[in-house]
Amino acid sequence: MNPKEALQKILQGVKPLGTERVPLAQALGREAREKLKAPYDYPLRDVSAMDGFAFRFRDCGAGRPLRITGERSAGDTAGKGVGKGHALRIMTGAPIPPGADSVVPKEKVRVERNLLYMERPEKGGHIRYRGEGVRKGRRLTLPAGPLSARTLGFLASLGVPRVGVIRPPRVSVLVTGDELVAPGDRPGDAGVFESNGSMLQAALREEGLEAPVEWVGDRPHRLALEAVAALRDSDLLIVTGGVSVGDHDPTREALRQAGVRQVFWRVAQKPGGPLYYGRQGKKHVFGLPGNPAAVYSCFLLYVLPLLMRLQCRPAPRPVAAALRHPYKPLGRKTHFVKSKLDGKGRARVLGGQGSHLLEMMALGDGLLEVPPGKKVLPVGTRLNFHPFPGTKI
Repeated sequence: MNPKEALQKILQGVKPLGTERVPLAQALGREAREKLKAPYDYPLRDVSAMDGFAFRFRDCGAGRPLRITGERSAGDTAGKGVGKGHALRIMTGAPIPPGADSVVPKEKVRVERNLLYMERPEKGGHIRYRGEGVRKGRRLTLPAGPLSARTLGFLASLGVPRVGVIRPPRVSVLVTGDELVAPGDRPGDAGVFESNGSMLQAALREEGLEAPVEWVGDRPHRLALEAVAALRDSDLLIVTGGVSVGDHDPTREALRQAGVRQVFWRVAQKPGGPLYYGRQGKKHVFGLPGNPAAVYSCFLLYVLPLLMRLQCRPAPRPVAAALRHPYKPLGRKTHFVKSKLDGKGRARVLGGQGSHLLEMMALGDGLLEVPPGKKVLPVGTRLNFHPFPGTKI
């Protein structure tokens, strides 16, 4: 099976998860799935757009001054009306008092004692009228895509407290390997520092998702029990390690015992050839190879598109990049190689391509997809490039 076929099988029949209503503070980056109507007018009432004076326009004329008889600040009620020949000092956001129909900015007047002098004031000027932005009951049109800070601010200004969004996937990670030790511990004569769990947890966090990580060793029975428990509370389970053909590779058998139906195992690619994918009802299960570069490659190429589909978000798409130097394909396998872009759409293949090596994952910009073949690809050959999250293209 080639990578394209594998991704098609993973995404086949997958629909976004259900919706939940959350406070606006929790909705950033989520996909709205609710038809909203404005619960209030915006602005809520007629208010002043400036610091200045509120008055009746018909009282202005022939340079006659108006007597200042009071003051209104934001948060005050409208209070008593403005009488004939009177004006009220008013602050930005303060309600327009009854009877007043105009506001003049303070920098355009002259005040002597308690008298207000104006030259050519504007009728109806500098008032924000009730409902001029949005009328109560109006159906709200929100921009497509994840909710932004700007959209959430708009909803908050209307008094909307909660919004219906697509529920984020619940993800769990199980890490196999009796040889693993935590960074900071002593590795001893046989230990290997565990990186897959930390890397996957961070990669999920980059997408706004939190996932528990559990180390389970290499015993199939324990892995099966942990998989059952994880799937009870998860939409997606990721298991790292133990998916190859070794005598101590327990993952596929353990997942079978946990009630997972295998959809496919193995993809004609490097790294990540032993990739496993299965389902338990509507729940998804990945078995990723144990080597960390293979783990991240499979996450980028397969797990991330599924996560995006479950949230009704567009999956990351490869971009075209030209080879900066000749490169020989792997024969019958697709090769995803760690690469660096030069700012002109050209990709340079980095050293350290082993599936156990992460340094060039950290330093690179993405994976260059080299299709199967025997002939050396010349300089300038255009290939698909899969950017790492955060890479600027």
